[in-house]
Amino acid sequence: MDKTKTEKILQYIKQEQYRNHFFKKLSETKNPIPWLEVLKKEGYLSPENNPKPIEDKDRKGFYSMPRWDVLGFLENASEYNKKNSDANVTKILLDIINDFIEYQNDSEKRVDNYITDWYFMKIISNLPVEKLTKGHISFVKMALDSKWNNTLILEHIGRVLIPYLLDNDAKDLFLELCNITLDYYQKGKSSSEEYWLNDTLIK
Repeated sequence: MDKTKTEKILQYIKQEQYRNHFFKKLSETKNPIPWLEVLKKEGYLSPENNPKPIEDKDRKGFYSMPRWDVLGFLENASEYNKKNSDANVTKILLDIINDFIEYQNDSEKRVDNYITDWYFMKIISNLPVEKLTKGHISFVKMALDSKWNNTLILEHIGRVLIPYLLDNDAKDLFLELCNITLDYYQKGKSSSEEYWLNDTLIK
């Protein structure tokens, strides 16, 4: 990439209005990879930027779930790398994923944002299967251990992650994921969650 142009863009995206537009474009572009390492070095992909749920000022106990602006870009980058596998890009994605999974805030807690967790599950599912570890599957348990509705997570497990592991003969990871899903099934959940749990178990 042109160094001068890159530096100019990096200056622009310090302003939120330009940053949101920039990451939206990166989520749609055919090849977002050239920006992956640059934005990682600049700290935009650091897990400390994952936004916390925001409580409504006028209605105590009601929360909105902000969407981290980098998520579409990261998903797009992982999808591109799935089709055009590159060892260096895979390593960068793994570093980003592992940093996110291991991150805790100053209170030694993880940020409970189900939208971010859902996107990271999609990104993990785009990794080469030989790069997946039990730590990545354990992340599913962390994501399910949420006070929010887990429909998106459960849908992804049954529709994408389980078929991906089975198609690639990743038996140990599949069994680990089954244990996590079955354990979660024992707890009473909402009707939408029950639907996806049942659908997954049938499959």
